[in-house]
Amino acid sequence: MRSRLSLALAASLLLVPLTAAGAAAVTLHTPHLNTAVDCDGQVLWHFVHNQVAPGNATAGTLTATFDGAGAVVVDASSVLNRVRHYDVVTPSGDTLLGASDTIAEGKLVLSHTECLPGEEPDPECVAGSSVVVTWPDVRLGFFNVTGLVESAATSTSLLPGDYAVTLTSTDPFHAPGYQPEQDQEQWYVVLTLGGSPVATTGTISDLPTDVLTLTEGVGTVSLPDGADGAVATHLLIGLDYSAFWLSPESVEPTQAVFTCI
Repeated sequence: MRSRLSLALAASLLLVPLTAAGAAAVTLHTPHLNTAVDCDGQVLWHFVHNQVAPGNATAGTLTATFDGAGAVVVDASSVLNRVRHYDVVTPSGDTLLGASDTIAEGKLVLSHTECLPGEEPDPECVAGSSVVVTWPDVRLGFFNVTGLVESAATSTSLLPGDYAVTLTSTDPFHAPGYQPEQDQEQWYVVLTLGGSPVATTGTISDLPTDVLTLTEGVGTVSLPDGADGAVATHLLIGLDYSAFWLSPESVEPTQAVFTCI
């Protein structure tokens, strides 16, 4: 009889759940299951495990399972005397299916959720808006005290986007029949970002001898990252003057208009 009682007692002890730290896991408070959160950015889920025994030194590791993100494992972000805090970040629109940690006592709850700021989208140009770039007192293809002027740079501010480009040329010395051999009074714009070229516009047509000012659309440019510089560039830049220019081919790059499309 004594032997049977001892065996029964031993068997009953085997059926008692162990409560030592790490021997079992506390699961999430049932009412917090199936919580779903929608935000503009990411979602912060803050879990709290409270009512931990004062002598329990277990830091705690949480496993939270979501419908979209799957199982996410994190260590405690804060360990206090009787409380553990956990932070989990997921994309917006997910649903919490369950959670448990490695502390075998107390109560695990979802304290709150928080919408984290989303990444600011890169600014883009607004359709219909225009940026005008000018190069005052510049005459391409003209010799000044420093030599032949083949290009001229200026700063600008073009947001990312696609632009239709219109160029305007001027030559105040034009007159009917004057210097008809100047048939390459043409230029284009090289757009730069941080000093490096990012796009090149089309080239404006030659300025007729009987026309003082010519305005012409020269196509479009695409600026994925925008531009902060514009270089008015003569069509004949870099070519030997005596072999290719043949005449001054001077022209004023009056302006370039970039219209967001």
